[in-house]
Amino acid sequence: MTHAHGRARASEAEDVLQESALRAWRDLARLDRPERFLAWFCAIVQHAAADRSRRERVRASEELIESPAVERGPSEARRLRLLQAVERLPAPLRQVIELAYFADLSYPAIAAASEISVSTVNLRLAQARAALRVVLEDEHE
Repeated sequence: MTHAHGRARASEAEDVLQESALRAWRDLARLDRPERFLAWFCAIVQHAAADRSRRERVRASEELIESPAVERGPSEARRLRLLQAVERLPAPLRQVIELAYFADLSYPAIAAASEISVSTVNLRLAQARAALRVVLEDEHE
């Protein structure tokens, strides 16, 4: 990862966190159980990160549609196939993939946001990766 790319990702993470803090502040009255604040806030962060990721994928897809086919390389085509494959995963598997790779959350943070154990996060990530490998290998053949 380049230094500039790392700064961009850090900036995106800060934006997601700020957006999440504003959502939490606005919706604080809807929190029924204050002892569940951390899980509630992690879920808000998860949704904000997923929303940002979806917006980025749509923007990238629109740019690719508008750009000439000559500019697209095999790695870009593979990336798009991967994003499409992620979209087709069952919701629990897609959720952990999005949180791990798009929101860049740690396994404990994913577990807290999803209200599952860290071992379940590990299991779901392994299942999701295996499913994605199968899809990408099938398309490659």
